[in-house]
Amino acid sequence: MLAAVAGGVILLGTEARADESPSFEYQVKAACLYNFAKFVDWPPSVFPGPKSPIVFGILGEDPFGKSLETIIRNKTINGRPLTIKRSQRVEDLKDCHVLFISRSEQAGLPQIMTGLKGLNILTVGDTEEFLTDGGIINFKMQDSKVRFEINVASAQHAALKISSELLDLAIAVRSTHQEKDS
Repeated sequence: MLAAVAGGVILLGTEARADESPSFEYQVKAACLYNFAKFVDWPPSVFPGPKSPIVFGILGEDPFGKSLETIIRNKTINGRPLTIKRSQRVEDLKDCHVLFISRSEQAGLPQIMTGLKGLNILTVGDTEEFLTDGGIINFKMQDSKVRFEINVASAQHAALKISSELLDLAIAVRSTHQEKDS
């Protein structure tokens, strides 16, 4: 497990320069999504069986291209295979375990988060208000590097347990749950 954390540190230290294509930034973010899933515990009831897959969802425009598919191909987490679902509708992704909410959905984020309330989904985004709107992990660019912040209160509301090892890698950890009025 320590090797996976170290791998996460290396990935998070990878520079995503402004003069490179945005796809490099999202290759790094795709690798982080995979690593995040290794350090989150879901309630056992979210998996129909012991070999049920961990489902990565992408809501809205897919910024990853084939990066996420390449990263998770032939890999498992805790003996579970990994799959990806994509949709423009949050209703189609309510059975996901990790849900990346694309920037294309920023305007509707409060409504999306309301629609996910009570579900055991690790929500991940990369917009300024993502954690305030109820998201769990938000990517941020800092010193030309991909970093992330975590809202543990939102994780607790989703009944997810985030490993202290992942929390230690975050640039910020919030412990308050702020709900916005819709």
